[in-house]
Amino acid sequence: MTDTLEALDFDLMTTQDTSKLTHITDCPDDKESAQAWVDEARANGLEVTALCGHVWIPESDPIKHPVCQTCLDIAQIRLA
Repeated sequence: MTDTLEALDFDLMTTQDTSKLTHITDCPDDKESAQAWVDEARANGLEVTALCGHVWIPESDPIKHPVCQTCLDIAQIRLA
């Protein structure tokens, strides 16, 4: 799996404003779902880490932004 991840273009992170993207997160072990975790983080002002490594405090409606391609690539690798 490491070889596959190294092949991804992580330069995208430095050339794109990641705050304007919708990111995908893992579900922490102690949470019911990733959505529940993001909702809790939004309500309490907690930081969330995306699959791509972007760290943010959820505030905006994710439907308003395009999905981070790096997060999508990583999620697809994990599902494969």
